[in-house]
Amino acid sequence: MGGVKDSEGPLNERRFLNALTGPNGERIYYYRQGSCCPVKSENGLMGTALLDNYRVTWENSKDSVSIYINMYDSGILKAPAGFGIKK
Repeated sequence: MGGVKDSEGPLNERRFLNALTGPNGERIYYYRQGSCCPVKSENGLMGTALLDNYRVTWENSKDSVSIYINMYDSGILKAPAGFGIKK
């Protein structure tokens, strides 16, 4: 995600989630469940960052999954397995 240096970390998380689709192109729904899971990060506080946990579901699904996002560090963005990206 990245963007913490520009105070855009949470905004970039939502941009990423809003670009995702369900397995067959369905609209997704999500909410932030909280933070967890410390990871090493030069951009985090004292060399550590927490991952944000989003619960995600999609139209006509009875299941939901957790997607963990690092808003502190940049990298190549990919759709999680089973999801798509809007065109």
